[in-house]
Amino acid sequence: MKGLFNLDSPFSRFMGRLGDLMILNLLFIASCLPLFTIGAAVSAMAHSINRMLAKDETSPVTNYFQAFKLNFKQATILFGGLLFVAVVSRAWFVVANIYLSEWSQLMMKGILYVILLRLVMMGIWLFPLQAKFENSLRGTLKNAYLMSFRHFLTTFMVSLLIGLSVLVTIFYPAFVGYGMFWLVFLFAGLAFLTGILFNRVFDRYIQRQAVEDCGRSGEKVDSALAVTSKGNR
Repeated sequence: MKGLFNLDSPFSRFMGRLGDLMILNLLFIASCLPLFTIGAAVSAMAHSINRMLAKDETSPVTNYFQAFKLNFKQATILFGGLLFVAVVSRAWFVVANIYLSEWSQLMMKGILYVILLRLVMMGIWLFPLQAKFENSLRGTLKNAYLMSFRHFLTTFMVSLLIGLSVLVTIFYPAFVGYGMFWLVFLFAGLAFLTGILFNRVFDRYIQRQAVEDCGRSGEKVDSALAVTSKGNR
């Protein structure tokens, strides 16, 4: 029983991890309140979860604020772009309902649904990529577009996790304590689970880049991996 509460015991580490997730969840909610900061908040959460999964001993709060500041400009632009496309698509739905014939409405709505689907698929990858890699806006958008197709199973699994969380919260509020689960764990918990899925994909690219760098420089693979991982935060 004494060993159960030892700081190095599995139980203590598990409870510490839960505490970190609770703090990150509250930070995330507070960071999203101005609304235009949502992109930076999602990127900061993804970065903090990455460090947690990498067993970084730095405080998750420190990681979160550092990442929020570092990613603020680019993540805010990315979020603004997504929001703009979503608003324009919604406006076209209204136009289609008012001015177009039934057949034209069907065609227009089909096109808009495809655009919105692609937007969601890209959005799933955008901010984890922003948190993990140094890249330009164009590069991040391009990689999000390609990865959403190339790693469709991951895209589907992340979409499923997010979709199920929303559906359960809306239709079974008692199950999540009438919203209390959102405030305590949900966003950080989702980020943790999806972070595991994303990192399985990202690690392949980091390792591949390390091997390529090793081939060019003649360095050992282990050294190249360490440098690449650090460079990609």
